[in-house]
Amino acid sequence: MNFLPSYAAFAAAAASAASCFSIYRFEMLGLLTFLDPPRPDTKDTIHKAIAYGVGVKMITGDHRLIAQETARQLDMGDDVRTVEGTGESEREL
Repeated sequence: MNFLPSYAAFAAAAASAASCFSIYRFEMLGLLTFLDPPRPDTKDTIHKAIAYGVGVKMITGDHRLIAQETARQLDMGDDVRTVEGTGESEREL
């Protein structure tokens, strides 16, 4: 089951915890979620920068769904791009 899309709705990442009995046997112990919302002043700071003519871009290592939700919360639009499928590497960007 893929939990990421439902957690991305509120910009949370998910990871699972497991206990290792041997190299071949793991037991899932639970699902951990991490919520890292933007700071309260970020949205206002972005709007002020744009008003001064600054082109604002968000660069993140988060999953695309989380990046889209964060951009939505900050009124940055929905044009969220990734390097996958562009033929460019992270180094070139």
